[in-house]
Amino acid sequence: MRMTPRVTLRALATASLLWSVFFASRTAATAAAAAPAWWRASHLRVDVESKSELELLAQLAVLLMPDEPIEELFRRFPTPEGSTWGHEELLPDLAAYGVLKDRDAALFVEYDGHPHHERQRGVRRDLRKSAALLRVASNSSVVVRVGHTMSNPQTPLNPQVIYVAVPTWQRDED
Repeated sequence: MRMTPRVTLRALATASLLWSVFFASRTAATAAAAAPAWWRASHLRVDVESKSELELLAQLAVLLMPDEPIEELFRRFPTPEGSTWGHEELLPDLAAYGVLKDRDAALFVEYDGHPHHERQRGVRRDLRKSAALLRVASNSSVVVRVGHTMSNPQTPLNPQVIYVAVPTWQRDED
């Protein structure tokens, strides 16, 4: 079994500074707003196992919340009571607030680049995780799942779970 190196989120500090200079002209209302209770109940993640996820999502973090340090959008949440997730914590690939119409709603982004997300067992696990994530914050929250398959495995259809298919640029095996 191949050991996957973990990428430390602290290494993003330099990239965060460069991005914030680039986006200095953008003002985000989210920086001035107080974080919602669901966000305050979460904690920073200290590492991410997939380098490709980190590279993709760090850029998205800057676009969504340019006034926040990149690492702030990589969070871990306590699993909501009554959830079928089966783990103590939820680790969304990216979490943001203040970016949807309901300013207290969560936007969770999941990158489903690994091949196991295309298998039946992985699809079932993703459905459970999406449902658990939607229980973390307000009813207006959304989960965006980015993957490489052309079909939408999120059945039954849930309007709060959006599946975006993108071409495979490099299959990530980590």
